[in-house]
Amino acid sequence: MIDPNNCEHKRKHSYYVGTQIQNNEELISQKTKKKKQNEKTDKKNINNKKGIEKDIKPKIGFQIDSKNEKGNTLVNTNQKKNDNGNEKIKNEKGIVLNKEIRFKKEIFTGTNEEKEKNKEKQKEKQKEKQKEKQKEKQKEKQKQKQRQNNNYNERIQIENELLPLNHPIIFELLQNFKSEIENYQHHKKESERLAKKNPSPLSFQDICNKLKNNEFKNVVVMCGAGISVAAGIPDFRSANGLYKQLDGYELPYPEAIFDISYFKDKPHPFFRLSKKLFPGNFVPTKTHYFFRLLQKKRILRMIFTQNIDTLERVAGIKDQYLVEAHGSFGKATCVKCKKKYGQNFIKPFIFKDQIPKCVNCDGVVKPDIVFFGESVPKRFRIQKNIDFPKADLLLVIGTSLVVQPFCSLIEEVSPSCPRLLINRETVRRFSSEFNIFSQILGGEGGGGFKFDLEDNYRDIKWIGECDDGIQKMVDLCGWNQEFDEILKEREILFKKKKQNKVEEMGKSVENEKEKGKEKEKEKEKD
Repeated sequence: MIDPNNCEHKRKHSYYVGTQIQNNEELISQKTKKKKQNEKTDKKNINNKKGIEKDIKPKIGFQIDSKNEKGNTLVNTNQKKNDNGNEKIKNEKGIVLNKEIRFKKEIFTGTNEEKEKNKEKQKEKQKEKQKEKQKEKQKEKQKQKQRQNNNYNERIQIENELLPLNHPIIFELLQNFKSEIENYQHHKKESERLAKKNPSPLSFQDICNKLKNNEFKNVVVMCGAGISVAAGIPDFRSANGLYKQLDGYELPYPEAIFDISYFKDKPHPFFRLSKKLFPGNFVPTKTHYFFRLLQKKRILRMIFTQNIDTLERVAGIKDQYLVEAHGSFGKATCVKCKKKYGQNFIKPFIFKDQIPKCVNCDGVVKPDIVFFGESVPKRFRIQKNIDFPKADLLLVIGTSLVVQPFCSLIEEVSPSCPRLLINRETVRRFSSEFNIFSQILGGEGGGGFKFDLEDNYRDIKWIGECDDGIQKMVDLCGWNQEFDEILKEREILFKKKKQNKVEEMGKSVENEKEKGKEKEKEKEKD
């Protein structure tokens, strides 16, 4: 038995136990070190494999001793074969690569520089795509704004339709109605007062005597197609008028030849008629030169004409004394781009039976004539409010007073202004039923001449040809000598016209002879 109290035994026993414990700890530490080393080697192998898969991708036919980006050799130069006869591919540390990595190396085509270039190209493409997306977004935003604006405008239109009093057109019409009613009431009271003051109406002789004595200082003239009949230009609405001579034009109705919507679809009929009506083919009448006499005596305030023949200008009327209410052939405008042209541009096209076309847009060039469906010139709207209230004599010559707004101008003069009509027939008789809507929109109601009424004190008529009535007025005024001097210009124009006709006849004969000679030559050749 071992004595536990024995000191030697205790010493030996403790030494043995301590050494055993130390040995166990060393074994454990060695095992842990080996495990850690194995884990590290495994991680390195895995990382090497991943790096070879991502970075080391040799192309097809890649040399065995090639290097990657870091300069590491992909395969050892000392090639060895395994038991199956296949080549063993190793990396720098001698680790054998598997078959999948070899397959990836074989199918890769390209170098690292090309790869970088491809990356740059892809980046550029992405930037371009981003820019395109930004542009598309901006366009969409603009479209949305336009839609919002359009919706806003539509909403405003609907509100205006629901509230017509706030609409500018309705407001303007109401103002016109109000002013017309006020003017009518004022004229009615004033005319009643003047009718009582002057129970007997004026006569044609009275007007001529006042003209002779220079009592009229602001003579306003309204004239229509009747003053040009003596020049060879037909009027519009008489039995032998222009509208009765349009059977061969294949029109749906006679007025369509001056309708803007019909003109845009079929301009040929108008230009065919323009050849007959074009300025330069006619000489002014005595009536036109009577206007020139009034201008010379400085008593002419303004001429408002419905005619498009420009004979007032040919007779010598200055622009400052002329308002062409329905336009004229003097100027022309492109229907599309609104480019302005002169009379000399459209004239050769018309006389060659061609349609004048714009130089810029190839649109139809239309003479500045006011068609049905178009507004009157701005000068007409301005001057009627200036000249008619200041007129002390109104001459209405050669017009049927049917077309608005021209026909209602006779109501614009003051109640004290005499009104003389010189025409083939009586027009626009007075209607006792005042209809403001009819007057503004083109009817016969509300005003007119009071030739045969008891309260007439200022309206005078002379029924007959316009030139005959003007000649009688000149005789009664004692202006024959001055008028004859002015008419000498008319005779000169007649002579020039005859010479031009003779020259045109000669040219036509020469052209026919030349054509006949050419035909004979062609026959001889055949």
